Amino acid sequence: MNRPSLNIRIPSSCLETTKIFERPSTEYIIYQINAENELHASKVGHSFSLDAFLSDLPKDQCRYALRKISYMNPDTGTPMHKNVFYSWSPGGATETSQELYSEARERVLLGDVFKEYFEETVEAHDYDLIRDNDLLNRHREWSP
Repeated sequence: MNRPSLNIRIPSSCLETTKIFERPSTEYIIYQINAENELHASKVGHSFSLDAFLSDLPKDQCRYALRKISYMNPDTGTPMHKNVFYSWSPGGATETSQELYSEARERVLLGDVFKEYFEETVEAHDYDLIRDNDLLNRHREWSP
């Protein structure tokens, strides 16, 4: 089996799209590595719905995502959010794709694109992990 290339390029257009995540109206951004080994945003979600987010994660292809998790501060009742980086690697994805995304993950996380935008990372292999009530409850309980 041929090993995928780890020479992932992050074009300036990807950096510009990621800045959109700072806007209150942007709830999530889905990223993919294209055939030229460039990381780019494939979807920007503006109105949050867990089902919409999940439908934008293909069941047979790997992706990365930034997502705002909204919750209420249990002490003050103030609306809060936490930014989460997802590494999506479903069982239906090819082994080559899973390996590429797994090995490129650290470069992407530590590079200039994401490091200032997320507070937690989640590795997910199926939709149920993202839907998991314990995970969502944990996000609701975070304090600033």
